[in-house]
Amino acid sequence: RVRKEKPQYIYTRDIAIAWVYTRCSSIPVIYEMHKPFTTRVGERLFLSLKHTLRIVVISASLKTFMMDRYQISQHHLCVAHDGVFLDMFDPSLVRNRDDIRKTYFHVAPETPVALYSGSFQPGKGVELVLALAELFPQVQYVLVGGILEKQLPHNVQVFPRVASHEIPSFLLAADILLLPMTKELSYHAYASPLKLFEYMASGTPIVASDIGAIREILTDDTAYLFSPENKKNMVDVFEQALRDPSRRTQKAQN
Repeated sequence: RVRKEKPQYIYTRDIAIAWVYTRCSSIPVIYEMHKPFTTRVGERLFLSLKHTLRIVVISASLKTFMMDRYQISQHHLCVAHDGVFLDMFDPSLVRNRDDIRKTYFHVAPETPVALYSGSFQPGKGVELVLALAELFPQVQYVLVGGILEKQLPHNVQVFPRVASHEIPSFLLAADILLLPMTKELSYHAYASPLKLFEYMASGTPIVASDIGAIREILTDDTAYLFSPENKKNMVDVFEQALRDPSRRTQKAQN
């Protein structure tokens, strides 16, 4: 197919594919990285190509890591954060906020809803959401994207998977969106979560961990940031967001 279509570039996230096309064709290869290599084979393939590849990384912190570890010039690295298609959040495409809250969340209009969307793997901070649920029982917590096989507080709902076109409606129906990433995530220092950009596109206030590349995108003027290693700080920041609806709305607008 490549021989037939003669593309201008090969763009890939797979270092093996990058290696094959760099060795077997004259087409320039662009390699996109989301985190450091986790296998020696991958790293060795990269080392054999590092002066040939054009490299895209999804955070400035990952760019710095690549420059320091592999002595790559900054001119060979492009930082391109994740993003989202804004038309997914078009008012004509999303479901009514009250309908989502009534049909899916089963809450009264005045009940605050805090929502987390993403995977439930270690380091994503689901345990921090459950801790907040115990401390703030007046809030309804919605976790979207996985399964929890444990006894949950009465104010926690879990949705294993929601169709991608439904995600904007869920985000818009919440009062606060949670991004509680922790250092248990092996690549936390370089992560630029796709969900963060969906959160921002929804215009819903965000409470997030002040960790890794999140600080490259969010500031104290645009979100509530807390230390995931300091439970008291997390609780204080979340309480601030709950207590002042006008302030959190202003941050979201910013």
